[in-house]
Amino acid sequence: MDMGDRFAAFGDPARECAMLMMVVRVAMRLLADQAGSNAIEYGLVFALVSLAVVTGAGVAGSAMEGMFMAIGAVYSAATASIATL
Repeated sequence: MDMGDRFAAFGDPARECAMLMMVVRVAMRLLADQAGSNAIEYGLVFALVSLAVVTGAGVAGSAMEGMFMAIGAVYSAATASIATL
């Protein structure tokens, strides 16, 4: 089987080579394109900042719960002592 027979099933060898070169050029252009990289980077930064905010809100929420419980205990004690007067 010579090379002519191998390419007979696919078409003209010159045309196949030209199509392959076109695919390679398009792939190289897509690999060199950096237009979407800024959006991806901003998305990652946004995700990290959001994670930090959610984590901080959880910690602050726990601290505030303790503070309000202490205020509630002081208020209950004060109203109990006023009620006994």
